[in-house]
Amino acid sequence: GRSADKDDDMPYLRSILEIPIDGTGHALSWGPSDNINLFQYLAYGSSNRTTTIVKIFISDKSFKSSDPQEKYNKESYSWTKMFCIKHKAPVYDLDWSQDGMLAIACGDGSASIFDLLHLVQGNPLSKTDNQSQFQGLTCVTKIQRKQNKNAMTSIQWLQPCINSSSFLAVGGSDGIVELIDLRDWKCIDQTPTQICTIYDLMMTDRKKRYIESNN
Repeated sequence: GRSADKDDDMPYLRSILEIPIDGTGHALSWGPSDNINLFQYLAYGSSNRTTTIVKIFISDKSFKSSDPQEKYNKESYSWTKMFCIKHKAPVYDLDWSQDGMLAIACGDGSASIFDLLHLVQGNPLSKTDNQSQFQGLTCVTKIQRKQNKNAMTSIQWLQPCINSSSFLAVGGSDGIVELIDLRDWKCIDQTPTQICTIYDLMMTDRKKRYIESNN
């Protein structure tokens, strides 16, 4: 609840869902969805060398009110684990593009990309179909830099600046940020920073540049 000594005009935030994670959670990324009012996909990565995909369901109980907050309070949320992707090192960052490409940065100097477009399209699958389909889940692209001597710590698609999952920004513990054109595996820019870890990357739509943060 809200503390009595807090300003009544301050926004009230409440927890709507808790998902237990094995290990330390390092990264979260929402998947795009055409059915956001019904369900949403979430990817999370952790120190246990796993990326997990969960499906979050939104149930809106019959309730009529002119107050949007009252309607929100009547929504209930549940979740189910869809599948896991195993890695050889801890997962440090995730970014899920608008056309279903999930980019994963790992501690062994690798960045992997998985095509999860079928989830974005909301194709109906039974539980059995889910299990059989994802047993054969494969990485469509893998980028390696200074294997086992560098941790890929940040990853970012260049959307919405470039409306395509072909351009990717990757930063690591080696203090280097690379902009990669995946269409021809060409590094279009490499920016060495001070010798420090790149913890976050963000694209600025206005100037179509990236912002990095480090230690």
